[in-house]
Formats: sequence, structure tokens, C-alpha cells
Amino acid sequence: NLVCQSNLNLNLDANCGGTIDAQLVLVGSGHCFDFYTVELRDWITNQIIDLDKNKTGSQIGIQDIGRTIKFIVTDPTTGGHCDGTLMARDNTPPSLNCPSDITISCNDNSQPLGTGIAGWIENCGGIQLTFSDFALHGGCDKVYEKIIRRTWTAIDNRNNRSTCLQVI
Repeated sequence: NLVCQSNLNLNLDANCGGTIDAQLVLVGSGHCFDFYTVELRDWITNQIIDLDKNKTGSQIGIQDIGRTIKFIVTDPTTGGHCDGTLMARDNTPPSLNCPSDITISCNDNSQPLGTGIAGWIENCGGIQLTFSDFALHGGCDKVYEKIIRRTWTAIDNRNNRSTCLQVI
């Protein structure tokens, strides 16, 4: 008898994809996982889901985030099967790389075009990139006029966020 997990949450990988195979969804050990077939279907439309039929397992991607997917695992010899549901998620925050800390003269441009803009990599779509500055004012007795602590924030389409700090 096959026993499937009933409800799975699957975080998509760094390429915004995922492979659903028997090893992921079957409960227990002693299975020859490559032997079973796994079929994915949209819970509402019953449409088959598999982005790349040439790969082992069924492939899902960005278009499946938040979608309820039914999976069916079948033993091709006996016809025995089990099923369950899964939800694809993007829980990976953007990767954010701050510009290097920099020293500038008082009359230099302290805005990002003059001091550098954070770089980012996002696995499942775009981001919103913002910054906020906190200025610490110096004076005659200090060796600086002002220190700017710039916090860069990247938020992706699923509200995953990353921050980094640049000192100017």
C-alpha cells in the first residue's frame, strides 16, 4: 500500500522551480522511488502540470506559486495509488549586495548615483529596491562633517526582504 503525505508546502529553489517526485511525497522507506509515476494536476481545473516532461519527476515553477496542486503517485505494476495536495511557495529573499563603504568630500554627491547602488539577485521575479539614510553629524572637534548610514532594502513580489548597510 502506498501512503502519501497529505499537505505539502514546497519552497521553490534558486531558479524558481521545483521537482515533485515519489521520494518527496511518499511516506515511509523501502520504496524504489524511481519506479513510481507522479502526476500533478491543478486543484480547480484538473489540468496536468509538468513544465518539462523530459526531466524526472514533475516540474513546477513561478506560475504555480500560491496554486493548490493535487499530486497522484501510482505503482504502475499494481495500479495502487495515493494522493495529496501541495502548495508552491517562494520563501527565498532576494540576495542583496551593498555598494562598498566610501569616503567623499563635503561637496560630493551623497546620493546613490554618486556613492553606488545596491545590486540584487531575485529567484522568482522582480523586487522593489529602496534606501533610507541616518546621518550622524560631526563638527570641528570630529574628523568628519557627517557620517551617513544608508540601509538598502530589497522586497520581492512575495514580501521576502533583505537589507544591507553602506557607510558614507
